[in-house]
Amino acid sequence: MQDYTECDRYLLQFYKDVRNFYCKAVSSVYKKLPVFDETLKLLTITDYKNRDTHTFDGLVSLLEMFPCLKKELDLVKLEEEFISYQVLDIDALVKGSKIRMDTFWHKIGQIKDPGTGRNTFVLLPTVMKQLLVLPHSNADCERAFSTTRKNRIEAHGEATNAVLKGLLAPKVNMLSDCSCFEWKP
Repeated sequence: MQDYTECDRYLLQFYKDVRNFYCKAVSSVYKKLPVFDETLKLLTITDYKNRDTHTFDGLVSLLEMFPCLKKELDLVKLEEEFISYQVLDIDALVKGSKIRMDTFWHKIGQIKDPGTGRNTFVLLPTVMKQLLVLPHSNADCERAFSTTRKNRIEAHGEATNAVLKGLLAPKVNMLSDCSCFEWKP
């Protein structure tokens, strides 16, 4: 590397290799992540910042994907609430700060109609909170499978399913709020 042209050539090759590395890394990420998943796009309806970009038809499409949420819903009443929500002054609720989505929807559910004293929004906050608690991964299932595998292989190779179920139940139920000595199987 006696002259600058040779040094420049190596430097240009280095930058080209770095760029190729990052292009391949981003390409790999796009293949593995559900970036273009329609359900995830529709779920952005739960964010109040997106209330102007979504339509009621989008909410209905989302509810079609989860029939258990749509069951026994009055879609006409839900649409009325959705339209009222879209024209609602959100700034008064948020007060310029960041707010968690579950807290936001709880506050929406607490808004009273000044004329009747009833809650203005009943169905919409319920539906949105149900959408917010949809599991985003299968980590819980995998954790249970892992615990079962460990119990079967390491400790109890000949154990029956009833025994494995008995060993797994206390571990799963210990995640509740009660103390271990207060838990009743």
